[in-house]
Amino acid sequence: MIFNGFSTGVRKVALFFGYLGSIAMCLMAVIVTVDVSGRFLFNKPLRGGIEIVEELMVCVIFLMLAYVTEKEKHIKVDIFISRGRSFEESQFKRAERLKIFEDLDRTAYFSSAEDIILSKLDFLGRTLETNKPC
Repeated sequence: MIFNGFSTGVRKVALFFGYLGSIAMCLMAVIVTVDVSGRFLFNKPLRGGIEIVEELMVCVIFLMLAYVTEKEKHIKVDIFISRGRSFEESQFKRAERLKIFEDLDRTAYFSSAEDIILSKLDFLGRTLETNKPC
């Protein structure tokens, strides 16, 4: 009974922080819009706009963390390592190369959804073959 009340309280706090994070995200959108509009239309960007958005991004991440954890909606990352098969080589050739950190000159490769599904099915098939009951 006590745990049930505690769980309900935690859900309410997580929802409250989720709302705060959503408000911060909307505020970021407004600030970026005002900053870009001011820069291109009047040649006067919003003073400190970038810094404010950076601080709000931190707020969004940490405020939304409790809500995301409570809803179990985390981001999932699948990493596939090529074993030299022809399909995997063609998949890596089709992968899109994107710069992830502008200052550090780091890039990452992102596969299409179709390639990811095919890789998972292939992995599942190979796993089932090796784990067949005797």
